[in-house]
Amino acid sequence: YNILLACLRTCQNRISATTMPSPPLSNKKYDIILFGVTGFTGKLCAEYLLKKQQATPAGLSWAVSARNAAKAETVLQDLVSGLTSQEETVPIPDILVADLVCQTDEDKKKLQAIVEQTKVVLTCSGPFEKYGPSLVELCAQSGVYYADITGETDYFRQTIEKHEETAQKTGAA
Repeated sequence: YNILLACLRTCQNRISATTMPSPPLSNKKYDIILFGVTGFTGKLCAEYLLKKQQATPAGLSWAVSARNAAKAETVLQDLVSGLTSQEETVPIPDILVADLVCQTDEDKKKLQAIVEQTKVVLTCSGPFEKYGPSLVELCAQSGVYYADITGETDYFRQTIEKHEETAQKTGAA
């Protein structure tokens, strides 16, 4: 959990940094898009982000992406109901629908359209060797910061070798 919080703080620091890489990130709709909200760690991330949103409503723009919008909405509604009272409400973030395993060009275009709307992608969708490749590639190509919670060291090493050069060129690294 502490590693997760450190990751979220790093994302927040990147968002609020004074010098942003090219391409400019100021024209993005969201600061963060969270993938994997229906899993255990994704729920913890969503809860943290909802609390941040509650504390500073205008301070953070974020959304979630899931394969199943209804399941994601149920998770978010449960989290929000635990944080709010009758006098106070916290709106649930936008839910964007995409599959991280891109089997067709259409799947990849749908995921790319989501990635291009944000400054930072934060994913808790593992195993990352299965659910990460397309997402990492699209982030690197689009100049979008990518963060995950993987402990899959071989995958991590291969991902850096494959996408670091592109990420450097686009400002994603």
